[in-house]
Formats: sequence, C-alpha cells, structure tokens
Amino acid sequence: MKFYITGFEDIPELLDYIAKKDNCCVVEVTSKKDKRSIQQNRLYWANVEIISKETWYTRDEVHELLKSRFLEYTKKSKNGIENTFTRTTTSLDTKEFSELMDNVYKLWESQWFKMKYPDELYK
Repeated sequence: MKFYITGFEDIPELLDYIAKKDNCCVVEVTSKKDKRSIQQNRLYWANVEIISKETWYTRDEVHELLKSRFLEYTKKSKNGIENTFTRTTTSLDTKEFSELMDNVYKLWESQWFKMKYPDELYK
C-alpha cells in the first residue's frame, strides 16, 4: 500500500492503516520526483528529428540508439547471471532527462550537428 503524504492532514490515515496491521510494517519515505516535462520531451524529439535527417536513420532507430547508449544498465540476478535492461525515457524524472539531453548534446555536437536547445524550441 502506498500513501502520498502532502501535509500533516494525511498522516492520520497512514497511522490508522499501520495500527490495523497484525504484523510489523516497513515504512519507506521517499521524495516525489517530477516526471520529465512536456517541454523536455518536445525538445528531445526535435533533436531526434535533426539526428534522423542527418544520419538517414528513422526517428525510432535514433531513439533506440540513444536509449541503448545512455539508458542501458546491467543487473546481476541472484544466481549470478548478468541481465541487460534499458530504461524508457518516460520513466525518467526531470533531472535524469536533463542528464540524458546533456549526453545527447555532447555526442552529436561532436559530429558537428546543430542541435536545438531549450530557448530555441519555440523559434
């Protein structure tokens, strides 16, 4: 069960839930992270389009290339086998998405591509 605490008025509901449990509970407190913004997503796809036109890859191929380059990670299972996973851009928060865009800029501008920056998005 998840409880979203946005103020002191939300705490009694959480305490009532815990009090009704017969066994021990684990309570984890995390900060809410904002998902990537619509503006970030629009900027990302504008730059994917630029890369697509310059490289002759489709937008989807460029998107998959960027995900595999910057969002791939490996995780070792309990039996020691390493598995590779790729995060989706929709799972990124605003900070992680900014880091992705920084990596995209560094990679493609080294190829002399003129990328779009946030202040250029609406021009």
